[in-house]
Amino acid sequence: MREFDYRRAHDVPGALALLDADPEARFLGGGTNLVDLMKTGVERPARLVDVRDLPLDRVESTPDGGVRIGATVTNSDLAAHPEIRRRYPALTQAVLAGASGQLRNMATVGGNLLQRTRCGYFADVTKPCNKRVPGSGCPAIEGEHHNHAVLGATEHCVATHPSDMGVALAAFDAVVCLDSSLLYCHTGDQLDSFLASCRHALAPGGLLVAEMRNGAYFLGRTDLLDTSTVDGFTWRGTAYRSTTTLTVDRTAQLLCRVRVWTSDDGAPPLEQRSAWRLLFPLELRHVLAAHGFEVLELHDGPGPRTEPPWREGRLPGSTTDADRLHLVARLTAPR
Repeated sequence: MREFDYRRAHDVPGALALLDADPEARFLGGGTNLVDLMKTGVERPARLVDVRDLPLDRVESTPDGGVRIGATVTNSDLAAHPEIRRRYPALTQAVLAGASGQLRNMATVGGNLLQRTRCGYFADVTKPCNKRVPGSGCPAIEGEHHNHAVLGATEHCVATHPSDMGVALAAFDAVVCLDSSLLYCHTGDQLDSFLASCRHALAPGGLLVAEMRNGAYFLGRTDLLDTSTVDGFTWRGTAYRSTTTLTVDRTAQLLCRVRVWTSDDGAPPLEQRSAWRLLFPLELRHVLAAHGFEVLELHDGPGPRTEPPWREGRLPGSTTDADRLHLVARLTAPR
């Protein structure tokens, strides 16, 4: 196994910043799939970012009668949750059908959905595999494939997705929410790649809902950049204080944040760095159209992080002047 760096993230922006700082980094949840692949050499990350401390470990009822399942909820906790057992018994059954109790205690919902295929050719680095090395071929098409796809296969791959949970979630029309993913597409290539993935995952008519930072806001405005903001809280008797500074990298078209954490327990300061892509409204519309999306809504508020925040029943705004953009786009072109 390749030697690797290990970091533990405590919030979503910090986790994304750690991942963005190293192109060979991987997120670590329960590790029940990733660690096995590291042992066989399929995955060789230079850094593991442990996300188990993120505040995404809850199952919550939503006002529309559904449930919101956090990415770090363990499979065991999901299967045992009273609301899941009562309202979505097929999801409980699907979770319990997969792996052992010990693995379910460690595995997370996010990791379950993102796990790699269990195809034997994929796991064997001595064999070709298009999922592991694109263009190398798929020996399972003519070889050992009795547990592989019957429907939906292509000439490039006949592997199936290994998640039992994913099948049940699809049957219940579950929606996967990617927290502000567009914000972290720092380059044009990353933006194109993300939208191509969305286009592949959505059926025509599917919706892309996202939040962006508005590049137009920073044309002549410096109110968010002039002074640092200070915040703090106390946890288990220790007082923590954060100082956050924003700057604009005009060449890279990024809003950059440096947040320094200090505490009164004598620990050294901790610095977190992250950056968000700045896009202009017309630029965003052009990129989306190029990927087959029709913009249904594009406005600066109200939204979940605006002041005041959005509340159920409030209509969307009609301007794109503030520092945040809220987007709803519909896929119109076929995949």
